[in-house]
Amino acid sequence: MITRLAALVLTAAISGAGYTLPACAQAPALHLSAEQTAAIVDAYRVGGIRLAAIVLQESSGCLQLTGDGGDAYGCAQLHLDTAEHVVGSRVSAWMLAHDYGLNVRIAAIYLNECTQLYGYKGGITCYHVGIPAARVMTPHALIHSSYLRTIERRMIELKNLPLSTD
Repeated sequence: MITRLAALVLTAAISGAGYTLPACAQAPALHLSAEQTAAIVDAYRVGGIRLAAIVLQESSGCLQLTGDGGDAYGCAQLHLDTAEHVVGSRVSAWMLAHDYGLNVRIAAIYLNECTQLYGYKGGITCYHVGIPAARVMTPHALIHSSYLRTIERRMIELKNLPLSTD
């Protein structure tokens, strides 16, 4: 099991997040390493339950992951163009893949921007597809995407702590 402190931090934070999770069956325990758990707890501290769930979904809290055929980097699976949009200048793939603090903070800012544009639920879909693609989606599609449902399930998994580190 993760440390009692980490479980308490996530449980208290999720309870006070102001988001009502959809009713569903109890999710099974997550099996994460101490490093993965720390990454997800830090994502929560920086960007709330939605960002923690996104990090869990995108990388399982793995810090130096490269995905999307080599186009997405780090625990939040950021694309270079997204990171450069947020930062306003060039960001290297190496920085996104190896600087966890930078990666999760850029992700939090981007998720916030998407939320301002498309609302709480639409912001999650926007994070996944990108602002240009979200612009052409219908409001219904933004708040009924399969990615949103996946992130909502991940939020339930995080809510149903404790996490196992076996």
